[in-house]
Amino acid sequence: MEALVLLENELRLVQAYLYIQQERFDKRIQVVWQLETETTVLIPSLTNQPLIKNALKHGMLKLSEGGTIHIRIINFDTHLEITEADNRWNG
Repeated sequence: MEALVLLENELRLVQAYLYIQQERFDKRIQVVWQLETETTVLIPSLTNQPLIKNALKHGMLKLSEGGTIHIRIINFDTHLEITEADNRWNG
């Protein structure tokens, strides 16, 4: 059974991970945050950080100029929409 954690805690893990990666790769990693919700919502543990890691490892860090990760969380009446995307595709 998956443990539920506060979205706020998950976002702290993502921020810490991104901070470390930005220190390692300097200006090759940019992050844009768009949070349109309270962060006291419960979500499954470790749902966000692996997606961010994947976007870095298999996406933008393969590009010599790096890129930007966009993290957007929107609260709808019945659910949250969490979007984590990199800019390697301009579609």
